[in-house]
Amino acid sequence: MKKNEDLAISLKAINMKGGGYTNFLKELKKSSNSNSIAKFVIIDLDVLIDNINENENFDELINYCKIQNRTSSIPIFLIINNPDFEYIACLHSSAYKNQDYKKFIEKTFNYKDIDKFKSDDKVYTFLTSKDNSINNMLSKLNCNKYIKNKYSIKKKTMDIKIDETILNKNNTALKGSNIDEFFEILRKF
Repeated sequence: MKKNEDLAISLKAINMKGGGYTNFLKELKKSSNSNSIAKFVIIDLDVLIDNINENENFDELINYCKIQNRTSSIPIFLIINNPDFEYIACLHSSAYKNQDYKKFIEKTFNYKDIDKFKSDDKVYTFLTSKDNSINNMLSKLNCNKYIKNKYSIKKKTMDIKIDETILNKNNTALKGSNIDEFFEILRKF
């Protein structure tokens, strides 16, 4: 939680525990906008890449967010990790040099397998301790973003507006993320 004058900002994380892009859409449709200044949907692109049947669900999620961003006062930021969270997690380590990230997690992070890593409730603490940091991750992110949200912020009123969401499908095969947008916004408040 961070204070801006007399207001407090807090994050409410919802673990979707898989289920594809449809589950994210269902959650967005049923979740309340009260006491929110923005919503961040952090998803992996590997579901789309690995399952061609998810194309329609993915497009529906993107279109829903774009419509909400034009018509609602609460913006929905799509943050897309490509290929997945595990890759972005490895970027937190100063030792990661773009090698096979699944082997890196098992060998360097000392997890028995990827599933143990993904289900670890303390993974965020691990990724931000010792030689691991968000700053490492942010400095290693490249420009291969699948999606970019152009946004504006009125800090005094705490209003955030997404002016445009740009997809770059040419970056589907490239590793990257726009998770820096999430941290940029947090730092502004």
